[in-house]
Amino acid sequence: MGFDPLFKKMYGDVNYTNKAAALVGIVLSIPYEDIKDRIDVVGNEKLRNNKSDKQQERDVLLRIQLHSEYHFVNLEANLFGYNQELIDRNASYISDIYSSQLDESDGYSLLNPVIQINFNKPINKIKTGNPYDVYTLRSDDDHVLTDMIKIINVDIVKCFDLWYNGGIEKFTSSEQNIIRVGALHFISNDDDFRKCLGEIRMDKDVKDKIERDMDEYQRDKNLVRVYDAQKRRDAEWDSLFRDLYKDRDLLNDERQQFDEEKQQFDEERQQFNENRQQFDEDKQQFDEDRQQFDED
Repeated sequence: MGFDPLFKKMYGDVNYTNKAAALVGIVLSIPYEDIKDRIDVVGNEKLRNNKSDKQQERDVLLRIQLHSEYHFVNLEANLFGYNQELIDRNASYISDIYSSQLDESDGYSLLNPVIQINFNKPINKIKTGNPYDVYTLRSDDDHVLTDMIKIINVDIVKCFDLWYNGGIEKFTSSEQNIIRVGALHFISNDDDFRKCLGEIRMDKDVKDKIERDMDEYQRDKNLVRVYDAQKRRDAEWDSLFRDLYKDRDLLNDERQQFDEEKQQFDEERQQFNENRQQFDEDKQQFDEDRQQFDED
């Protein structure tokens, strides 16, 4: 499912929102029955207050009623290589969703929580080594400023590695379910997709609907054409990134060598200065002794 247009069709389906409900329930550890039939797909285009605002298009924006309040959940598939530019762009999405809830005369008490769930294929520089990470606004000493804004980054490559190559067993049952969901969005093989989907604890009707929709999407010639074009583009960019990282690693090696040689030079220079200072002190003592001798 690692394909942007397919991701939007799967979870932005206004006629069957239970797929999105099941996904959000797993990632946020909320019972599916608490979300089912309480979820709406909201327009994915960024609200523009004036013509000069930058037009942006989100993947899937959901509004969920939990108990007495609404939550906005923005689903993003960053499957082309999650980098700093995408991090900044996603941050602008969640900021806009949060601030655009209010009209000019509204009080801030009317704001609803906003959660952004990113399914990422991160570049090496951005990887944390975790299958998923949760970010909130907090201080350096881990004091939470507000829980009204939250970003969850799911590393679909790490999730797939844990699911396919082993290691998933060390996680809790609910964490394993999140990891399998993450892996599902990286898998391109039909057999692996069905196997992984079968292992996810999810409502059977939703599972069946996801599987039927995947079969339908694979027969969609327009989607297939776009998918093939993206695969070629991904291959080109992967090759470019590999070359860039190779050059970067070489540069880092040379810089490390330079830093080591500079440190050695600085140590020798410091030793030289200390020896010179000692020499000057010895010379001064010698001159004083000689002066005393001449006076005697």
